[in-house]
Amino acid sequence: QFVMVALLADDAIDELWTLFRKGTTRSRAWRAAQLAGLARMLDTHEAEFLAALEIDLGKCAFEAATLEIVVTRCEAKSMSSQLGTLMADERVATPTLMLPGTSYVRREPLGVCLVVAPFNYPLQLALAPVIGALGGGNCVVLKPSEKCPATASLLARFLPAYCKGIVVIEGGAAVAAELVRRRWGLIFFTGSLRVGQVVAREAANTLTPTVLELGGKSPCIVTESANIAVAARRIAWGKTVNLGQTCVAPDFVIVERAVVAEFVDALKTVLHNFYGDDPAASPDYGKMVDAAAVTRARAMLAEDHGGEVVYGGHCDEKGRYVAPTIVLGPREDSRLLSEELFSPILPIIVVENAGEAIELAERRAAQYEPLAVYIFSEDSQLVAQALKRVPSGSALVNDVLLHFGNPNLPFGGVGPSGQGKYHGAASFRCFTHERAILERSTVRNYPQLLLLLLPLPPPSADLMKATSPDAWALVSVLKGPQNILIIRTICQTRPRRSRPLAQRTPLPPLSPPPHAWAPTDSQASPEARRTRSSCTAPARSRKGRRSEQRASEREGGMLGHEPVRQPVAQRSDTHCSRSVGLRKELRRDDPRNGPQPQPERRDEADDAASGCPHANRRRDVQHAVGDQPNEASHAQGRV
Repeated sequence: QFVMVALLADDAIDELWTLFRKGTTRSRAWRAAQLAGLARMLDTHEAEFLAALEIDLGKCAFEAATLEIVVTRCEAKSMSSQLGTLMADERVATPTLMLPGTSYVRREPLGVCLVVAPFNYPLQLALAPVIGALGGGNCVVLKPSEKCPATASLLARFLPAYCKGIVVIEGGAAVAAELVRRRWGLIFFTGSLRVGQVVAREAANTLTPTVLELGGKSPCIVTESANIAVAARRIAWGKTVNLGQTCVAPDFVIVERAVVAEFVDALKTVLHNFYGDDPAASPDYGKMVDAAAVTRARAMLAEDHGGEVVYGGHCDEKGRYVAPTIVLGPREDSRLLSEELFSPILPIIVVENAGEAIELAERRAAQYEPLAVYIFSEDSQLVAQALKRVPSGSALVNDVLLHFGNPNLPFGGVGPSGQGKYHGAASFRCFTHERAILERSTVRNYPQLLLLLLPLPPPSADLMKATSPDAWALVSVLKGPQNILIIRTICQTRPRRSRPLAQRTPLPPLSPPPHAWAPTDSQASPEARRTRSSCTAPARSRKGRRSEQRASEREGGMLGHEPVRQPVAQRSDTHCSRSVGLRKELRRDDPRNGPQPQPERRDEADDAASGCPHANRRRDVQHAVGDQPNEASHAQGRV
């Protein structure tokens, strides 16, 4: 049987590599289709998976649906919705010495990845890495746990039917060892520390990258300021869900002496409310994975651990049953505090104060580096101190386990508790590699200008002959660090394509400054009048007119005109008087305002005496349009 499995695996794995090398798995449409198929499989065959989980681990329907199916389906939909963002290239800055150019990072798939799943959550922990691998554009070989045969059989039956690029290989430890020896794009392993070390050694022989989710002893700190009733309820749930067979379950609790009695009583009350007098008869209480796990838990309780069993303690290998158990005050060198329990046994360590609790958790974390740390306290400063001093893969304040179900949080260990992160966007990054890309432009190439930024000796004659002479001439002009901005502008500017002179649009003529004389419409030629009417600008504010006047004066000065400036007092008086008089005449001519008193007409001699620069121009305008017999016509001529 082992030989047949190996031969079938060879053919299936070769087909996956062929599919990957064709580039089929790289498109966003292919990835989204596989994720949608996985979610559709969970919806269609939910009843079969719930029945299989009850057979393998005795999980009730609510627990199995919540922690296995719903979480996995949400993970698949979340990954599918983020594909566009995750697959987009990430632009990064380009150093000045490499301009003109564009730099970016592209996430590319790794190939065919191997996923080795554990037994404690045989559906969720098998499909969560598969979701990340499919989202990253990879093909997947899934090896489910042989300790949960019912769930593994359904995965092998349904998963390849709904998703392309996936092969499910069933088998025991020998099959897993043979698969690990192969060359893969990535090996994703979830399991114990001992087996994880074996996987890492085998992967090192082929230089295959690995992600290890191993577990460890996660401490839980309960301080005097904590809400004891809430803490007891949440810790009891986190320890007994799936009978403690959870990698992030609270492994032991550190409690201050002032509240230890209250905490233990609250735990007993909560456990009785959860599962009644006999947890073995409760439909909500699960089973251990096999009899060997029960025997191991019995041996831990039977040894001289130096503590007191204050609740539970019953074990039954035939029924795969371990009662929820509370052990008060065991020694630190006992198996209860030195090995990962993976059972519903909860040791409690008593300390004098919160500082001692943090110190104990820090000392033990330095040896084991847990997968998670839990802190129950209402003191924000104490929480901040604990988070700072106690290392862990993740942390949770005033609750347990819930961070695992958040697809937006990366999940993983540190040191002996694991290597690598996954969930959500972290899964995509886990199953892809960052490919650095730099694209240079050949439209304009001034590498010689960049030599100004470096303390280099003068170029040789051969180098000058090999490059453009106009660039070296520009180099000779642009000397010193003050011209770095000019160099960057030259290198980054994309030149426009030159067109023949006949196709170029001529520049409009410069308008004369406001002080220069301009002919009226009657004196100008018809062609000039058409140009002026087509270029008439809308009315501007007083501030805009002043800015344009200053700019025109500067422009006139540059073109050789000498702007005529009046004294400030005289200029303001004449200009204001003329503008006010014009507005009055316009209001008077408006028929809606009725008859208006006739203003006193101002003579040209008065204008000349006052020094108005517009006197000659108005006389010319009147000469062009002729003397009008009435004041309205005179006002029109002035306009």
